[in-house]
Amino acid sequence: MTALSRSALARLPKADLHLHLEGAVTPADLRTLYPPSRKPPVARSRFGSMHRFRGFGGFLRAFGALCGLLQTPEDFGRVALRLAARLRRQGVRRAEILVSLPVHLRRGLSGEALIESILGRREPARRMGIEIGIILDGVRQWGPEALEPCLRLARRYRAEGVLGIGLGGDEAALPAEPFASLFREARRAGLHTVLHTGEVGGPEAVRRDLRALEPERVGHALRAAEDLRLIDELARRRTPVEVAVTGNWRTGLLRRRHDHPLDLFLSRGVNVVLAADDPAFFRTTLLDEYALAQRLCRLSPARMRSLARASLQASFGDAPAAGMRRPVAPRVHPP
Repeated sequence: MTALSRSALARLPKADLHLHLEGAVTPADLRTLYPPSRKPPVARSRFGSMHRFRGFGGFLRAFGALCGLLQTPEDFGRVALRLAARLRRQGVRRAEILVSLPVHLRRGLSGEALIESILGRREPARRMGIEIGIILDGVRQWGPEALEPCLRLARRYRAEGVLGIGLGGDEAALPAEPFASLFREARRAGLHTVLHTGEVGGPEAVRRDLRALEPERVGHALRAAEDLRLIDELARRRTPVEVAVTGNWRTGLLRRRHDHPLDLFLSRGVNVVLAADDPAFFRTTLLDEYALAQRLCRLSPARMRSLARASLQASFGDAPAAGMRRPVAPRVHPP
């Protein structure tokens, strides 16, 4: 079987649907944000080491430290546009970017100004050939009260490019049930909902999360591989599962990238969407993840094209690529 070359993979129109803005900020971005005329909050010599971490807990701490280098609302718009340019070179036509809003609100930044700075880059990004939207991501360990401003601001900016809300952070810290009313309110307001689950929690935790929040897309679901009934339910429901192979390996959740259940997910019909997650921290790109999936699972060119189409179909955009009908994901009620 002839595999698609990297340049051919880059030409596939695709969407990046699980991408943290803060986790995509590179050392080069930091150097651009902090020219000699602007003093950074840490020594410039540390820019190259900000992304080093050990284990999942270490990653969360490093992520938080990096957030501290985005000090003004304008910083967010600038890094978002630089990110859009990188994505467009990888064949990305649509990016739905997660922003960890509660982290920045706690630091005293204006949520409105931050969001407007990113949304102000939508038109320049569109001229480059990429459509961007925002998902405001809650921090699970901080409780529902940290998700409330995400919902409020998502409702306010829904017509301007904020797509919905999500729930990330440490899933071991709190169950999903306390967030259920906010997710229901978001759906009633016409907003989309996404959920990180199954990174460290087992299949029963994944089941409870899905029952409680009924998200339209699921991030990771790594531990679902321990229960074939759960995998088959995800497949039957066609719930898009955002898979980040390199990220799960870099955070120590996998011993080797080869241990990721991606092949199992695909073989049992799970609606897989490949994702870069936090590419600057994980030293990857979405294009790298496509090349990795092709190699690990020995996927045919037709299957690679199908994965790219699936990413566009799973997006929350109003106008999928020509000829692609986006299915409506039903609510998930695992057994």
